[in-house]
Amino acid sequence: MTSTKNELSTKLAKELHNNPRLQWLLLAVAVIIALSLIKSMVDSLAEQRGQIQGQLNLLARLQHSASSETDPEQSQRLAARLSELHDRLPVAPSASVAEAKALAEVESSIGSMLGRKRLSLIGSEPLTVGQQTYWSVRVDIAGQLPGPDYIRLLSMFDNTSGYRRIASLQYSPKTSDSLSLVVDLLYRQAGNE
Repeated sequence: MTSTKNELSTKLAKELHNNPRLQWLLLAVAVIIALSLIKSMVDSLAEQRGQIQGQLNLLARLQHSASSETDPEQSQRLAARLSELHDRLPVAPSASVAEAKALAEVESSIGSMLGRKRLSLIGSEPLTVGQQTYWSVRVDIAGQLPGPDYIRLLSMFDNTSGYRRIASLQYSPKTSDSLSLVVDLLYRQAGNE
C-alpha cells in the first residue's frame, strides 16, 4: 500500500515537473486563495475600524456634552413646555378606554368627511416613560374624500395637535377620491374619571 502511494506521488511529482501549464495553474490557484484570504482580513479590519470610529465619535459627543454647561433658565423653559404638552394629552384610565376614545374621535373628526368610510382599530401599544404610562392607539381609515376636504384633513395633524400623527397616507384625488390613512393617537393614563 505504501509502495503504491510512493509510486503515485512520484508520478505526480514527475508530471508536475514536466508540465509547465500545471505549474502555472497551481500557482494561479495559490495566488487566488491568498488574495481571497487577504481580502477577507482587510474587510474584517475595515468593519472593525468602522465600529471603533463610531464608538470614538459617540465618546467625543458624550465628552462634549459633559463639558458643556447647561442654562438653568432654558432647562426650566423646556420643563414647563414638556409639562404643558403632557397636560394637553387626552386622558384614558385603561387601554380599552383609549381605543374607544380613539375610534370615537376619528369617527367624529375624520369620518364625517368621508364617503363609504371604513374604520378599523389596528390595536394599541403601551408606552412607559418614567412612572407615566401612555397608550399609542392605531386606527386604519379608508373611504372616499372629496378633494376640497383634503387640506382640512391634513390640518388636523399639524403641530397644534401633538397627540395625533399620520403613520401612512395614500390618496388618489383624480381617479376615485379614495383615501387610505393610518393614524396614531396618544393617550396618557390617569385615574378613573
